[in-house]
Amino acid sequence: AKAIYRWVWQRIGKQGYTPRDRGAKHAFQTKRGDCSEMAYLFVALARAAGVPARYMGGYVVRSSALLTPSQYHNWAEWYDGRTWRVADPFNRVFDERGSHFVATNAGGPAGQALLGSAHRFRVDAHGLKVRMLGGR
Repeated sequence: AKAIYRWVWQRIGKQGYTPRDRGAKHAFQTKRGDCSEMAYLFVALARAAGVPARYMGGYVVRSSALLTPSQYHNWAEWYDGRTWRVADPFNRVFDERGSHFVATNAGGPAGQALLGSAHRFRVDAHGLKVRMLGGR
């Protein structure tokens, strides 16, 4: 998992966010991507190597925070045989600070389909309290 993570962040250049989902193939072919493409590519390569991996979406926070849709972030997780671990090539985070990653979506676009663009506000976590405030 670490070698795959390292390969992705060393070879895939950061590209600004686009609402269009371009996927792992785009990142691999163009050597560019946003957090989504880097996470997709990590997951694809990890699974091809036999490492269980999944695509995650949510927020990276240090403590209580007022979150906005523009702070939404995607990363990957890999399973070490005991627990799921963070792999975030976009932010160069591997197997550390997992408690700062608050997932509000697991699984990528298929998991988002029912909520459309509202997936950024989906919360499926016990013990997590979320309050949405009016427009800013």
